[in-house]
Amino acid sequence: MLNPERNFVVDLRGVTRIDSGGESALALMKAEGAEFLASGIRVEHLLEHLESRRAEQSLTAGLVSKD
Repeated sequence: MLNPERNFVVDLRGVTRIDSGGESALALMKAEGAEFLASGIRVEHLLEHLESRRAEQSLTAGLVSKD
């Protein structure tokens, strides 16, 4: 878990391609509260996708009954 008193920023400027392993790593970092610096439409789109996927998972988790 990240230190709540420190910001964790990942600089993705200059990155042109991210494979599936990299996507998984970014998703884990995002879940832990990382922020990203990005440029380039592909990387920005990927980060938007990770954010929407995380929001969907949060909604789904809130709907799941623990009976």
